[in-house]
Amino acid sequence: MLAPSPGRPLNPSVKVGDKVKIGDVIGSSEAAMSAPVHSSISGTVTAITDVLHISGRNMQSVVIENDGLEQISDSVCPPTVENREQFLQAVRNSGSIGLGGAGYPTSLKLGFDPNEKQPDFLIINGAECERCFMEEGEDVLEGVLHMLIYLGRPKCVIGSEKNKPKAIEKMTRLCEKHDNITVKALKSSYPQGAEKTLIFSTTGRVVKEGTLPLASGCIVINSSTAAFIAQYIRAGMPL
Repeated sequence: MLAPSPGRPLNPSVKVGDKVKIGDVIGSSEAAMSAPVHSSISGTVTAITDVLHISGRNMQSVVIENDGLEQISDSVCPPTVENREQFLQAVRNSGSIGLGGAGYPTSLKLGFDPNEKQPDFLIINGAECERCFMEEGEDVLEGVLHMLIYLGRPKCVIGSEKNKPKAIEKMTRLCEKHDNITVKALKSSYPQGAEKTLIFSTTGRVVKEGTLPLASGCIVINSSTAAFIAQYIRAGMPL
């Protein structure tokens, strides 16, 4: 499907008959509310056609016949990240979108104008994310550290529900050497993982109606998204 969940439709970057490999861009757009889409298999493009999306809408899609070879594109390599601009470009090139469900382009969320509003808090949404913390906790922390550096070093709160004690213990242990990162045990209740609820639970701040979290000095990133950012910067494999 050539569109992230809330994003602008993408333009196909391939045509019928093209050979593609894992990691090749198959759809892109210059629109801010977008993220490139990459092939997850190697094979041949057999059609570019409308396919019924889970939303009930038809979306232009690239159909690829899998060749079973699982060949990785030559474009897959670690990006150069030495400053904020390169970091944001890497996040966009990775195809990263919010992996908590909303699918909001990560580069747009992180690409705020620091001259207008600088966030005080980076909040990691760990509600219902015990498995991510247990299996990829080190990557979550690495992704957090990348974001803290290139967002201007705000404080970070990692929120997870009290009924995930093993995940809380692991993340607390991993973060104990970082004074600007706090792991907070939250009440286990629905909808603890909702963005505005999570912001209030972790910082006590209220996001006013009609405004984005940044207006309250907060940026919320899902734990899986944080882990992916670390993995992409380390290896260059897109989403």
